[in-house]
Amino acid sequence: MYKSVKLPTTNAATSVFIEYQFQSGETVAYTNSFYHDHFTVTIRTDSGSLLERFSQNIRGLGPFAFTSTRTDWFTKELHLPAGSGVSSVRFDASVNNMRDSSGQSYINIRSIGLCDKCASCATCPSLAKCQVPCTAPRAGTCTFYKACAEETLRCGGSGFLLAQAEPVCEALRSLVISNKLPAAANTFIQNAEQCVQASIAGHLSCDTACTDIETIAPAAVGPCYTSAGFCALTATAAAHILAVLSPEQTQALGEQIAVTSGCRDSLLASFATERGTAGSASDAWMLYVAETYFKTL
Repeated sequence: MYKSVKLPTTNAATSVFIEYQFQSGETVAYTNSFYHDHFTVTIRTDSGSLLERFSQNIRGLGPFAFTSTRTDWFTKELHLPAGSGVSSVRFDASVNNMRDSSGQSYINIRSIGLCDKCASCATCPSLAKCQVPCTAPRAGTCTFYKACAEETLRCGGSGFLLAQAEPVCEALRSLVISNKLPAAANTFIQNAEQCVQASIAGHLSCDTACTDIETIAPAAVGPCYTSAGFCALTATAAAHILAVLSPEQTQALGEQIAVTSGCRDSLLASFATERGTAGSASDAWMLYVAETYFKTL
């Protein structure tokens, strides 16, 4: 028995899958003899550069249902890295009936398909958007942007996620590691960034295009930062954070500060207290730029 199916892929697909089941008339009489048929399921790309294979005889397959002589349904996936250029894949399923003709074996195929941002976690459980670090991003890490958001949406190196959001996250993380800021500011950075990532995680779906994320991602900065306590930061901490934000993120934060009661006044009061206490010319300039910006809100 041999079956082969070719499936075109898309740039948005992160993997392909096949759901299959083994069935055999040998499961009762011949499992412990040399009449154990052999099953093979293979997924390969058009170029042959990527390959995933399952090959096993009856003895290694696990339990068959006694009444139906069938196994449970299995799923095999082949990951398609971004930029791999794969245009199609081929699914091959074969059975070698060993030394007999009375106990025939088969492979039943329930479905084949693409795993992309539109696929469900039930169908494609290995999708990035289905993993816990992607559904509930952890504090203190920036891996979410590449491993979760970019892996799902495939916006490319020039897209907002990799070109702006991830570098800003890494710059903020470097601030925490450097211990330049008070402990309260470091806690704020971790909580605020975790909130931003969680907001983006809610949009890793079929309805979100790369153009949408350019608005969604920076817009999350405003409410996440104010709720995490940006308005209570010292002037020095606020200035350092403002200095690494992208223009879109800065605008979103400014708009939120402007409508958050008492936030602007609290920040300006902090700048008035710390004015003239900068330890270096660069810090003094950073404070001046930040204070000037907050005064415009």
